[in-house]
Amino acid sequence: MALDPAGNLYIADTADHRIRKVTPGGTISTYAGSGNFGFSGDGGPATAAELNFPRDVALDPAGNLYIADSGNSRIRKVSPGGTISTYAGSGSRGFSGDGGPAAAAQLNNPVGMALDPAGNLYIADITNNRIRKVTSGGTISTYAGSGSFGFSGDGGPATDAQLGVPVGVALDPAGNLYIADHDNGRIRKVTSGGTISTYAGSGSRGLSGDGGPATAAQLYSPHGVALDTAGNLYIADSNRIRKVTPGGTISTYAGTGTGPFSGDGGPATAAQLSSPAGVALDLTGNLYIADDGNYRIRKVTPGGTISTYAGGGSSNFSGDGGPATAAQLNVPVGVALDPAGNLYIADQGNSRIRKVTPGGTISTYAGTDTPGFSGDGGPATAAQLNVPVGVAVDPAGNLYIADSGSSRIRKVGPGGTISTYAGGGGGTPGFLGDGGPATAAYLNNPVGVTLDPAGNLYIADLGNARVRKVTPGGTISTYAGSGSFGFSGDGGPATAAQLNGPWGVAVDPAGILYIAESGRIRKVTTGGTISTYAGSGNFRFAGDGGPATAAELNFPRGMGLDPAGNLYIADKDNARIRKVTSGGTISTYAGSGSRGFLGDGGPATAARFREPSGVALDPAGNLYIADTYNNRIRKVTPTVAVSTTPAPTAPASLAAAPPPNIRTTPLGQVTGNWLFYGVQIPRPERDRIEIQIIAVPASGGAATIVVAFDAATARGGANGVFTVGIFDSAPYLRRQFSPDGRRMVFSIGGELVVIDFVTGQAKPLGVRGFYPSWSRDGSQIAFVFEKPVADAGANRSHAIGVVPVAGGSPRELVASSQDTSVEWSPDGSRILSPIPVVDCVDCPPVHATMEVTTGRIGMRFAFVSGGPSYSHWRTGSPELAIAIEVCGEIATPVSRIVGIDERTRSERILVDVAEPCPERDGRLEAVQLRDPRWNPAVADELLYVMARGNDFETHVVNIATGKDTRLPISAYEATWTRDGSAVAYLVKDPGSSFGSAVRVWKRDGSGETEIRRATGGEAVFSIASVSY
Repeated sequence: MALDPAGNLYIADTADHRIRKVTPGGTISTYAGSGNFGFSGDGGPATAAELNFPRDVALDPAGNLYIADSGNSRIRKVSPGGTISTYAGSGSRGFSGDGGPAAAAQLNNPVGMALDPAGNLYIADITNNRIRKVTSGGTISTYAGSGSFGFSGDGGPATDAQLGVPVGVALDPAGNLYIADHDNGRIRKVTSGGTISTYAGSGSRGLSGDGGPATAAQLYSPHGVALDTAGNLYIADSNRIRKVTPGGTISTYAGTGTGPFSGDGGPATAAQLSSPAGVALDLTGNLYIADDGNYRIRKVTPGGTISTYAGGGSSNFSGDGGPATAAQLNVPVGVALDPAGNLYIADQGNSRIRKVTPGGTISTYAGTDTPGFSGDGGPATAAQLNVPVGVAVDPAGNLYIADSGSSRIRKVGPGGTISTYAGGGGGTPGFLGDGGPATAAYLNNPVGVTLDPAGNLYIADLGNARVRKVTPGGTISTYAGSGSFGFSGDGGPATAAQLNGPWGVAVDPAGILYIAESGRIRKVTTGGTISTYAGSGNFRFAGDGGPATAAELNFPRGMGLDPAGNLYIADKDNARIRKVTSGGTISTYAGSGSRGFLGDGGPATAARFREPSGVALDPAGNLYIADTYNNRIRKVTPTVAVSTTPAPTAPASLAAAPPPNIRTTPLGQVTGNWLFYGVQIPRPERDRIEIQIIAVPASGGAATIVVAFDAATARGGANGVFTVGIFDSAPYLRRQFSPDGRRMVFSIGGELVVIDFVTGQAKPLGVRGFYPSWSRDGSQIAFVFEKPVADAGANRSHAIGVVPVAGGSPRELVASSQDTSVEWSPDGSRILSPIPVVDCVDCPPVHATMEVTTGRIGMRFAFVSGGPSYSHWRTGSPELAIAIEVCGEIATPVSRIVGIDERTRSERILVDVAEPCPERDGRLEAVQLRDPRWNPAVADELLYVMARGNDFETHVVNIATGKDTRLPISAYEATWTRDGSAVAYLVKDPGSSFGSAVRVWKRDGSGETEIRRATGGEAVFSIASVSY
């Protein structure tokens, strides 16, 4: 936050990608940002520009506003006239540029800023663990922090000190800089002469010490800092605001230390705050608090009274009683219409059902701002809902709500009274109750509801892989689904069929039920027979203009039917609404397939959506779309023509026809940090396994299956060498990316193919090979190929080849092992790979570096840890981290990660496991060290996995200090996200050959997120991180 001399408050509204302005009279407006996240708009009006998670603002005396545009790794500047530009940061995450123009430098997630009287801007460059300084002339330098995460340096030069995630900065009139050193639990102070010290915080996390010296007190998670004119320092610390006097005494100024919200109108020290992130002061001494978890700005007067200054207490909720187009929604997912034309919206993120009248006025129909379960028997507007998803209305005006988080179906009568209609059997997820009262039954994450003409209610019981039916008399039964996730049963009884994630349900006037599941729409006749109505089961986009059963859908969600029997499908991950005629032909009815917000007032097929999840139709044929992550309800009038858009023609450079079984989805021009992981899915009906490569933003969001293809399940061929198989997918995805992350190389059916993720186009290289690896200078691809039998000697039936990416003939480099992988040096001049011992069939391979141009062998390494994850060359350094293990018939076992510069033939031990080899099942095996991964954002940090059979520990070692930290996760395979702020990893269940889940663990203490859980015979087998 920042205040100008007139008393206007500027707020970084991070999640809305805007800067808001609040006048002294209390009027709020948008000062910068269109609300769409991204990067655009430089040179134009700030209100039309795109921002990407802005985190802080600062004002100079001339009225220029500076924005920490964190997700774009830039500092943006808005002139008093409202024009926006980039002031610092090239937009490429990293660290570079000191001594040069700030606009050409690299920043990495800037979050806090402060200005001194001379116009110098100080930036908390969080992921670089530095404070950067930009002079008024535009030159950037490092003001504090060595770039290495940790704590050190007090009493010395600030540029030599270690910082631990600096998030906030403030300056006093004497030019001293105060730094919220978040992970160190300290406030650091840098004098104008450049000496650093600890000003507050003992380094031990907690909330003790009030009334004593600030340096002896505990801070929990210091964020924003600010100073008043008397020199008192205010710290946003967990659920408190702490105050440090100029004499160094600390106290609590606001907050009890517990959340979420209370206390307005009373003493600030008795109020509840929720994760305050920033503080600012005006000239009269009022303190403004960014009460982040409460979505409010709180104000504390000099007398200590607290109040709410801005914000309604929830994210993206406003507008009740006014025009619906001016209201805020928060992740709307379901829509339904009643006979009077009222539209009901499952406003999931606000835990409410909103109602829009035909005249366009919006209100809350059910739910409060607090998720949970309560209120049955009373007014629906006083009841709690917990993740409402689907809604349906019967002819009498009763509203049915799939209250998924409560595992219930709630019913709101025309008079506004709420009750539980199904799933009241304890309110916990499960499966129970068929044949009895629906209110005593157990449901498991119900997400979709619909009604037939007879008044039967159908429930998409997602977690139970069933569709349940509740009669008007209240008896529940299973109508479709055996309870086992998967795909089977077409042509037989629906109750014996497998469903794969049933989500949406719809019924036509004849009583036929349609079920939206992952990749398909299933149809159940009134006689109970199930079949596929649309979708081939591949998670892609294809098929417009042809039979719906041959088309590809990508996680279809809600559905609706018009009087003519046309079915409309919210094809969520394809960002489209698809239409299937009663004759079975599919087309796109709305959405261009590109994600975003665009197109109002124009043709529906040219519009952009963000994960549309629900649809509803009124009697006039108007289609209402829950455009979920645009937080809007869109309307398509029936006058919009239906069009079928053919796939774009590939440019000449990619015109070669790809193998027929490749299915791609364009990812488009994405930005930020992304994760890619591989999934294998058994397809017994095709005697194949399907390989999928899935992309997901590292910060969370929708997954996209960017590549899918079939592979055989067995090996065969001459010399017992596999021809196609699981290894076609490559077991270690990170080596397959081009340096810019735009393309990836695969071996599909033994043929090398390059996929462009932006366009979805595939280009065969005309080369047979396996285990492809893209050089980090971007010029070549290495691969393993099978040599003709006549050319093969003992243990020399395979070789490593290289082929230029731009085109040209491949050439053999060196003999290799059959199952192998290649690690490229950063400059593309050398590779590391296992090679066979000449003319020795039984000898294990040795690992060696070799020059790509000459094939000359550099260094050989014995006892390298097996598998494709044994090494990682450090970017910008000759050092190679390589895991070695020696165990078995030797006296002293060794498990180490060593750092080697093979050009100088020097080495050092980075990690050393000093313990004997454990004995398992009568054999000796070492504690295996694997996945050494240099942190791309923090110098000297190395991530690695320590494996003991099926037990996995994950560690980070700082090789400069020797400090080794065990992380609270168990990773089978691990890698850093590209900004170094999190670890993405695979979990392996005991007995599994591959991973069973994909998770992300965040270093800021916010925990971990599970991105994908393998089910039904699936397995995840590799993970990679990419930055765009």
